[in-house]
Amino acid sequence: MLPRVRYHSYVAVTRARDYPYLPGEEDNPLVESARHLEWIFLLFQAARHTVADRTAAVLGNVRWVPADGGAEVAPDLMVVPGRSGAIDRSYDQGPDDPAPVVCVEVVSRSNTRAELDSKAMRYLANGVSEAFIVWPDEGVDRWALDQTGRPVMTDAVGRYVASLDLTFARDGQDRLGICCPAGRFVLPGADTYAWLAQETSRADNADRKADTETARADTEAARADTE
Repeated sequence: MLPRVRYHSYVAVTRARDYPYLPGEEDNPLVESARHLEWIFLLFQAARHTVADRTAAVLGNVRWVPADGGAEVAPDLMVVPGRSGAIDRSYDQGPDDPAPVVCVEVVSRSNTRAELDSKAMRYLANGVSEAFIVWPDEGVDRWALDQTGRPVMTDAVGRYVASLDLTFARDGQDRLGICCPAGRFVLPGADTYAWLAQETSRADNADRKADTETARADTEAARADTE
């Protein structure tokens, strides 16, 4: 009889994933529509502009493994303090790691209100200070704990969000966007590179005008010296 050998088996623990993904791409959260992508891009760029620094990481649609041991999630936006430059494709939160200070979910076709409300309350239970649910073209819900520790939902439109240093707002045509990165009201899908081109062109024109004025002043000074 062969001697009995005891083997130690190491089995990878696979958690449930509370986000959509394609078969075989479990670690890559799926963006479900162009509108969904526009809002994620807008919020990510705005937050990178307003709050990202050497002590905070701004993440868009990145997998997060909360410390409660439950299903993995992928908020459309989250800001993690103390982790700037240290997070790539996922944030596996250990017992000594900070929770995101804020999470934002953008409603897509596969979502229900009950599902998103439950997700927001789970974020709060895992140490997130506030969670936002963006309903494109409709409004924004804010979830936070009240003084008794009870999760409460309020309307976030028109209310300044300190954790993101911006305000969800509507323009004169009742369109939902954010205010005011770089002093502007910005809509999802806005062509910010066109704004850069406009500003560059305006600056170039100002430089040419300044050069012309300098040349004119030099000419006047030379004429005065001659006289």
